[in-house]
Amino acid sequence: MSAIVDQTKTTRKREDIDRFPKAKAVFNICAIVILMLIFNLYPDRIGIWRWQDSTFSFIPILDVAFLGSWLPWINLWWILALSLNIAHLSLGRWTLATRILDIVVIVFGLNILLSMIFGASANTVHLTLFASDLGWTEVLNDITPIFNWLLPWILVVMAIAVGIDLIRKVIWLLRSVIR
Repeated sequence: MSAIVDQTKTTRKREDIDRFPKAKAVFNICAIVILMLIFNLYPDRIGIWRWQDSTFSFIPILDVAFLGSWLPWINLWWILALSLNIAHLSLGRWTLATRILDIVVIVFGLNILLSMIFGASANTVHLTLFASDLGWTEVLNDITPIFNWLLPWILVVMAIAVGIDLIRKVIWLLRSVIR
């Protein structure tokens, strides 16, 4: 009798570890879709908004060169993550395949972030606005040096967070295989 109770507790514990919260999958899907829509349909709206003299003014941050070189890779990363979250939503639990695919998606995203940090320039401010004076010249002169060091550090923090998540997921994978 005691062995049956112990086995039932072990089975419940294993089911709890393998359960994937549906709310998390729905949130991830919504967040990825929103990011994809903003970056693909409205990349010119990503920037700094300023309220001055009862009017809004805007300066875009992302350059066309950045969007042309990095957005296809970022989109592929988001599509893979979206597909994985749809699989989690339909399955409702982790499987060995979804754990491995999750690690693959994380490694792919980490590769993109590291390529942005160490590869071609990812911290390009939309420089065409320097040519025309829209009341932003002083602001641009002030923020451009900040972006030159701030954006790489933001990418480094993101890469560290993704790296920590990767280590955590590898440990979970090893624990699920060992069980």
